[in-house]
Amino acid sequence: IVGTGNRLMTFDFTFSGESPGNISDISVLQEVDDLRSAVHEFRRRGIDSIHLMGSSMGAVVSILAESMDNFSFKSLILIAAPVDLFGIIPGMTPEDADKLEENGVTEISGIPVKNSFFKELSGIDMIEGIKKINCPVLIFHGRDDDVVDFKNFETLTKNLTVDYDQEVIDDGDHHLTRDQDIALMERRIGEWLSR
Repeated sequence: IVGTGNRLMTFDFTFSGESPGNISDISVLQEVDDLRSAVHEFRRRGIDSIHLMGSSMGAVVSILAESMDNFSFKSLILIAAPVDLFGIIPGMTPEDADKLEENGVTEISGIPVKNSFFKELSGIDMIEGIKKINCPVLIFHGRDDDVVDFKNFETLTKNLTVDYDQEVIDDGDHHLTRDQDIALMERRIGEWLSR
């Protein structure tokens, strides 16, 4: 990362970007496995000091990876992290997911997704995952986020048991892609990594 002396690895999860697979087969736990592979590749290359950054569902995967494995991350950087996983799925609740046909498909925003995804989400306890985080956390969230409600930020900070720093962007949306948002995050992340 420019100016911090850190190397950066980015990758596409299975089922997205240039990775193989179909989005209808999406699985959060598969994405955690993808992240494990990326971490192992970093370690194979002799890089043991890892700060993990994830945005939106990538933040969920980051939280779960930290809470499920003993990776000893130096820190987590979480952007617009959904704690209420069903809060980001229009018209779906955990109760609805439990009633879905096991091998069926449900459309979300016009995208067919296998019901196994929704059933998987029902079994993920994000609060428990947050409480198991063992490294410092830097959190970004836009107060005007219309995808991951700001209440998720409040739930996240209330349940963290480790040191954390936060940056609430008062008029920030979910993507935080305005020039001023990017400049702010670059500055704060640079400061965070330099500590």
